[in-house]
Amino acid sequence: MKVKKEKRYNKKKKETKLSLTIKIVSMVMFLVYVYSMFYFAMLPGQDITSELVKTNSLLLHFIEYIGLMLITTITLICWTESKIISKSLIVGFIVAALTELVQLFVPGRSCSFQDFFVDMLGCFSFWVFGFIIMLLIFFSIVSHLYFSEEDPYEY
Repeated sequence: MKVKKEKRYNKKKKETKLSLTIKIVSMVMFLVYVYSMFYFAMLPGQDITSELVKTNSLLLHFIEYIGLMLITTITLICWTESKIISKSLIVGFIVAALTELVQLFVPGRSCSFQDFFVDMLGCFSFWVFGFIIMLLIFFSIVSHLYFSEEDPYEY
């Protein structure tokens, strides 16, 4: 009886060195990206001299949070198996809120609800566009299978 139990427990999925490496690399990528977001959020206002950054601030916020959602999603896929969308949106919300709150204490910077709104818009846009792309891929595969000229069962 004990032998059967041991075999049953040995059937559990074992983590390989490669999958562990992928998990660690994804987590390091996530941490570096979030660190860089906070680093740039804590730069004093007078240090931001580029007119490109000043004039396109909202667009940069939008793109920055789409990137955050991409890296967060990759990391969550490597580490968890469920609720990836809700977990990534929670991470996006927390990072957006904290970066705006940090800017309250940085000289020459201010906390902006508009920036926070655009940050969250970037987070949601990643999932909306991702869902649309997934549907397009699905329908192109289905239409190819059902409406192709060739008979898939023909040998």
